[in-house]
Amino acid sequence: MSKDEAVQKIISWGKMSKSVEALILNGSLASKTTIDKLSDIDITVFGTDFTFIQKNDEWLLNIGKAWLCIHDQFSFEEYSIPTRLTIFDGGLKIDFSFHPIQLLHALAAKKVLPDAYKNGYKVLLDKQSLSGKLARPDHKAFVLSKPGIIAFQNNENEFWFECYHVAKYLKRGDLWTAKVREQAVKIFLLEMLQWHHIARHGMNFNPKPYGRDMQNWLDPLLWNRLRDCYAGFDKANSWLALSKTISLYREIAKEAAKCFHFDYNKKPDRHLSSFIEQLNR
Repeated sequence: MSKDEAVQKIISWGKMSKSVEALILNGSLASKTTIDKLSDIDITVFGTDFTFIQKNDEWLLNIGKAWLCIHDQFSFEEYSIPTRLTIFDGGLKIDFSFHPIQLLHALAAKKVLPDAYKNGYKVLLDKQSLSGKLARPDHKAFVLSKPGIIAFQNNENEFWFECYHVAKYLKRGDLWTAKVREQAVKIFLLEMLQWHHIARHGMNFNPKPYGRDMQNWLDPLLWNRLRDCYAGFDKANSWLALSKTISLYREIAKEAAKCFHFDYNKKPDRHLSSFIEQLNR
């Protein structure tokens, strides 16, 4: 099933369903971002009664045969929004989020788009003709802003806290746990790399979640250095990767702090880098 075929089946299902009032396509397919065969389809469903999704997943047969459907939810405008994150036969992933129709009325009245729509959206179905009142996309969603001093310091502290744990578990030979904590280190490294990017290139930057497409915005020299921050499932190379990660983080954090007119926190660096070196002897 192609993406176009899937979208048409979703529209047909929405037209037949008494519970569905509107369907809006958002995400990468509706924005100007690059897509490929593995891109998801993100569908916002507006309606009045979604009890049918609580009973079972048979409604998905209107679109296709599902391999897997994850039931989840998120909060938006004081509402709990149920989602059905579905992988269909052939590997096509479609994420459905179910919003009360009152939210579409509110969005039309506010003339302000949520971030999910700012980078682009496409109305697939609109039984109440409400979508014409929605604001136009400005392609400025999720723009990263300069961190405050507290957020910056928290990142520094959390980075060194997690490095401590990686080193501790490597010393014990507990590779699995060391690798788990290593992922936490990378989360704070990624955040600092993003801040470092806006410090050097300006604020008009909206990176994708989890570092997706990072190779398209990160300085090539830094991208190449990231290779050394990862290691296989062995102790010696994991120690080396931790050392390379610390070296990279220290450099970019100092540069970002200088650009933001912050003071780089030398205390945890001095004490914990020394402690980690001792453990690795």
